[in-house]
Parts: sequence; C-alpha cells; structure tokens
Amino acid sequence: HSLQALNFRLRQELTRALYQQDAATRIIAKLKKERDEAHELVRRFQAHTRATTNGSATSEEVNKHGTPRARDDAEHTPMEVDENKNLMESLKKEIIDMSKVLSKARRKRKPPE
Repeated sequence: HSLQALNFRLRQELTRALYQQDAATRIIAKLKKERDEAHELVRRFQAHTRATTNGSATSEEVNKHGTPRARDDAEHTPMEVDENKNLMESLKKEIIDMSKVLSKARRKRKPPE
C-alpha cells in the first residue's frame, strides 16, 4: 500500500515538474518572439527614419541588410538631431510604459499548481 502511495505521489510530482518545464519553455519562446518582433520593428523604424531624413538612399548609402546607412551627426541639421532625439526619447518612454503594463499583467497571473 505504501509503495502505491509513493508511486502515486512521485507521478504527481513528475507531472507537475513536466508541466512547469513545458510552461517555462512556452513563455521563453513567446518572450523571444516578442523580442525578435521588437528588434525588427526598431530596425524598420530606424530604416524609415533614415530614409525620410536622407531623402532617397543611393546604393552606397544602403548597408548589407538593405536598410539605409545612418548619416553622421555632422550631416544632420541641428533641428533634425533635436527631432530625432525627441522622437527616440518618446519611443523609449512608450516602450518602458508598455513594459511596465505587461509586467504587471504577468505578475497577476497565478502560477499553475
């Protein structure tokens, strides 16, 4: 009888551990996907802002990924530099705010038992 109880308890523990490991793997995969999407969005945004501030990029201004090459700060007018800094600060603040909201939502979820 005690062997059956031990076997049952060990099966429950194993099931719980496997479920937790599977959940952790799914969360990691989801976070990696979100990270990759964010990186892609930032890359596209940077390419777009470079293209709009540069006008149309010539072939020598395009990097190996097909995105326009960044101009040196000396090539930017002071107004462009200020606008880009303000835009980047605004985006940074928006990303941080969204991160806080998502972190709160994750903390509110109860872990599986």
